[in-house]
Order: sequence, then structure tokens, then C-alpha cells
Amino acid sequence: MIPFDGDATGTFTGNQITGNLATGVLVGSNAAPRLSGNTIEDGDAGALYIDSSGGEFEGNVLRNQQIAVETTGRAAPLIDGNEIIDSGAGGLVFGDGAEGVARGNTIRNPGGIGIQVTGTAMPRLEGNTIDSGAIPVEGDAQRVGILYAGESAGVAIDNDVRNFLVGIQISGSSTPTVEANVIDGGAAVGVGVLYGEEAAGASYANETLNHLVAFQIGGDAAPIVERNTVQSAEVASFLISGSAAGSLDANTCASGVEGIVTTDSAAPVLGSNDCTVFNG
Repeated sequence: MIPFDGDATGTFTGNQITGNLATGVLVGSNAAPRLSGNTIEDGDAGALYIDSSGGEFEGNVLRNQQIAVETTGRAAPLIDGNEIIDSGAGGLVFGDGAEGVARGNTIRNPGGIGIQVTGTAMPRLEGNTIDSGAIPVEGDAQRVGILYAGESAGVAIDNDVRNFLVGIQISGSSTPTVEANVIDGGAAVGVGVLYGEEAAGASYANETLNHLVAFQIGGDAAPIVERNTVQSAEVASFLISGSAAGSLDANTCASGVEGIVTTDSAAPVLGSNDCTVFNG
């Protein structure tokens, strides 16, 4: 393990770390180093940011880690332009009250979740490519491109999420803004954007294609869903169930399938959407 602690800064570049049993690089306290051009492979966690640490983690390659980069406490690093391949549990994980920016990273074949945001974390996720590595088929274990849980928030903008049974999932009491992402399921067997429990926040100007259902809102969720375009869906563009509420306005539905379907006691506010409406 390579530790950075106290108020450490400096640069750690061009190194190779293999077979780390716990953490390849640990950044704690108020440390803010620049970690670039390193290769970290075959271990438990590639890099771990804790406390109020920060700095830059850029241009690194991480292979066969359980978690590639985990950010906890009040840490707020810039995680930029990294290549993350075959992470067993998750590519990027933000927990506790972490912030920071994950920008321009490529995450391929994560075993579980591409990017996970939990606790009260509120990072900015921008311009990342997240690909499960294979087109999903019915019966696959559920993998999620981006997962918000707990009371998390933040922004996910301009990301490319491909080949997951659930593209973006917003659960718990989380309230992120999900904007201008492209979410391609690869095959019509899953959900593009899934809201559940007491989730809220907003989805603006996203484009979805190749799902059973493009947007599914259930439980007591109440998001704002505006200006999204559903290119294709097998069953419905928008499915609102349970006691879900929220609002839908200026969305465009796929042709040839149900547009907006409401069931149970769901009561969303429907504005001027380019969709047929079916009350189940």
C-alpha cells in the first residue's frame, strides 16, 4: 500500500502496483497528491480516499480490482480519464459525505455496479462511459450502470451508459439530477432509468433506447421528469406504479408501444408530453 497522509501533496506517476491485498493507494487526512499514469491490478481496492482528502487521480489503468476507486468521508478528489476494467463489485464508489468529480472515465465490465453513490455523497459524474461488456439477456444477474442510494445527491450529466439491465437506478431517499445522458440497454430486457422507494430529484433531456421500459417510477418516488426522449422500448416508455407521484413534461415517447402507463394509486402530474396515456 502507498499511503498519503497529513497535508501531503506531490506526484505519484508511472508506477505499477500488483496484487494489493487491501488498498493500492490510500489518501487520507487533508492530503491532495496527483496520482497519474499508474497501473493497479489484481487486488481488493485500487485507490481509497478518506477523511477530507483530495487531489487528482487521472490517466490511471485499474484492472481486476474488487473496487477500483472508493471515496468516503468528506473526500473530494478529481477522478479523471481513468480506464477501469473488470472490477468485481464496482468501478467507482462514493459513500458517506464524499463529493468530488468523476469525469471522462471508461468503466468496462464491472461485476456489479459501474458507479455507486450512497450515504449523503454528492459527486459530479460527467462524461463517463460505462459499459457492462455484454448485451444483457433475460435471466442475467442484475447489474446497474449508475446507482444512487441512501440520501445521496449530486449530478450525472453527459454519461454514456450501455448494456445494463438497469441503466441508472435512483433509490432510497436520493435526489440526484440526471441530465443529458445516453442510456442504451443493448436489448429490450431491462429498464433505462428506475426510480423506487422515496427517491426524487430530476431527469432532464436524457435519451434512452433498447429497454423493456425506458423510465419506471414506483414506490413513493416523486421525481421531475422533463424533456427526455425514448427512442425505443418494448413495453412502455414511462411506467408509473405504486404510490408514485412527481411530474412528467415535454417528454417524447417511442412509437408503437404504450407511452405513459399509470397503475395502482400512482398520481403523477402530466404536462404536454408527446405520448399516449394509459391508466391501468
